[in-house]
Amino acid sequence: MRIAIATDQDFVASGFGCCPACTIVNVEGGTGVRSAVRLHLEDYPFRLEYGTPNIMGAAGLYAGVNWIQEKGIDTIHGQEMALASQLREGLEQIEGVCLYCQDSLANHLAVMSFNVEGLEAGETGTMLDVDHSIACRTGLHCAPLVHEQLGTAKIKGSVRFGIGPFNTEDHIQAAVKAVSEIAAMNISRRKSRPAVSKTYQPAASAMAQETHAMEAKSNS
Repeated sequence: MRIAIATDQDFVASGFGCCPACTIVNVEGGTGVRSAVRLHLEDYPFRLEYGTPNIMGAAGLYAGVNWIQEKGIDTIHGQEMALASQLREGLEQIEGVCLYCQDSLANHLAVMSFNVEGLEAGETGTMLDVDHSIACRTGLHCAPLVHEQLGTAKIKGSVRFGIGPFNTEDHIQAAVKAVSEIAAMNISRRKSRPAVSKTYQPAASAMAQETHAMEAKSNS
């Protein structure tokens, strides 16, 4: 198997999109360790990432590309987008869920970012993982400038579902149900919090109360 190596370019193409488990990383650029850093990390061991030949990754990428060619990229894309459409329809009906860049699925990939109002992306992702056994990715997704434009950088990014060729309608239904339960729980929790009066004054500290008592006693 022959693998072309770029020698006069700053970047080498990554195979992450078609075979996430078998990735050949960039020669220059940020990593998933610190998404907001726009240059490759200089500290160890991350600075060695682009200099260590990923032989298994190259072999896996080769097998993955062959599988895609056999299956047909249009067929794969059509299946993924059909599921993406179901996912969008389900999520957009949930109160408290905000979808990003999902007005139209034309010229779109089967990737969907969202947040649950009042929760940081990491909180939603943890509940999806721990309580519902659903894998997703949260944070800035190695694209800090995009999140700055969307206004989601200040809430630590978004939750992202990525649909692949091995996902099914059952997976989509489970994801929608899980997000619905998380959003409903969050709304219920927020409503149950006691309202704080605008005229509320915090109670004086024990030391202040003792001081006032001593002053009152001395004055008497």
